[in-house]
Amino acid sequence: MTPRRAFTLVEVLVALLLLAVAVAALTATISADRHVRTTAVARAEAANQLRERLEMLAARCGTADTGGINVGAFGVERWRGSAATDVWSLADSVYGSPGTLTVALEAQVPCHR
Repeated sequence: MTPRRAFTLVEVLVALLLLAVAVAALTATISADRHVRTTAVARAEAANQLRERLEMLAARCGTADTGGINVGAFGVERWRGSAATDVWSLADSVYGSPGTLTVALEAQVPCHR
């Protein structure tokens, strides 16, 4: 009979340890990727909401000052429009999780009456 070559217990344990470290690293990477994607989608939705609000306010150019707060799925939106002589100052911001600014926009729109 020829002697059989086999792995020792230490070699098996080292291989399992390396495999466990690799799986843990892969899991952390996938979790971080999911978080980045979720944040990107939330910011895109917030930016779209802000763009729509600013377009609505720009259409009311030169009317009285206005503002408000809107709570929605994207977070808390704070917006305002301030009338000046020939300029309509617009500002809008969305806060996602408590106290975290997600998106903020400001614009100066010339009013042609």
